[in-house]
Amino acid sequence: MLKSIAFLTLLALPVQAQDAQSFAQNLYATMQAQPFDPAALSALYAEDYTDHDRIPGPPEASDRDLILGLVAALNTGLPDGKRQLNTVETLSDGRIMVHFTFTGTQTGPFLNYPPAGKPVEFDGVDIFRLHDGRITEQWHVEEVAALMAQLGE
Repeated sequence: MLKSIAFLTLLALPVQAQDAQSFAQNLYATMQAQPFDPAALSALYAEDYTDHDRIPGPPEASDRDLILGLVAALNTGLPDGKRQLNTVETLSDGRIMVHFTFTGTQTGPFLNYPPAGKPVEFDGVDIFRLHDGRITEQWHVEEVAALMAQLGE
């Protein structure tokens, strides 16, 4: 009996991994689509979205508004930006972890840096909790110091 349950569990794993891969591909494709569609991206985030690594912004702004604003700013400042998905995994508690490499050219204003035509590259890790196909929680870390150094050179 236990062997049957273990076998059935193993059969389910590729489906979960494929779901994670599909989710990540859709999310990042939506983030970098040109022309950028804020409504399409907004639909992927729950209204009560929590960013556990909240980016700086006005205290009255919601986590959701801040993250959507950051992605819009990336699309404006680095419109050719692409995220190479290096690793996509479903964690034991059902969250999805993505390690990506972002590359792009800063041809528009971004984070108080005027357009300079400089190429940038940095790595990041996102961890998402989903509910009903929408992001409800996120943990993330990016190589911000590397990005700032490349923009300021």
